[in-house]
Order: sequence, then C-alpha cells, then structure tokens
Amino acid sequence: MSSTATIIIAILSSGVVAALVSALMQKRNEKEQRIFNAKIEVIHIPELFRQINGKLKDKNPQNDAIPETYPLLRAIQYFVFYSRER
Repeated sequence: MSSTATIIIAILSSGVVAALVSALMQKRNEKEQRIFNAKIEVIHIPELFRQINGKLKDKNPQNDAIPETYPLLRAIQYFVFYSRER
C-alpha cells in the first residue's frame, strides 16, 4: 500500500479531519501544500473513491486481501470486487 494511501487512511480514521480540511481550504488556490512538513494533496471525495475503486477493482479478496487493520478499505474491497459486472 502506498504511503499516500496510508496517510489518507490515517487522516480519515482520526478525529482531526475537520481541522485539516479547514487549514487546507485557507489556501484554495494551491493544489498542494505542507502541513507538519508533510506533502498533502487536496482531492475531492468522489475522486478519492475513484482512486480506491481503480486500485481495488481487480484485487480478489480471497487471494490478495487488504489487511484486517484497515477494516473500511477491506469492506470497500469486498464491495468493489463482488459488485463488478462479470
């Protein structure tokens, strides 16, 4: 799993999302900026789900499952894989 995905997961699972979004939106003209010396790219939620879907759509959960430490991503993996058109 890429470090960007790990950072996104950590941010989504923490309680600081609103504070980060507020801080990021202060500079709306910039595509990316640094917070706590970490490079963060601002993307909209539909784009985030498109990226997750693109990475997981062909990953069979029986052969290449997301670790149980990421329950939301694991649930998305099952949903995406088993709801695709065959």
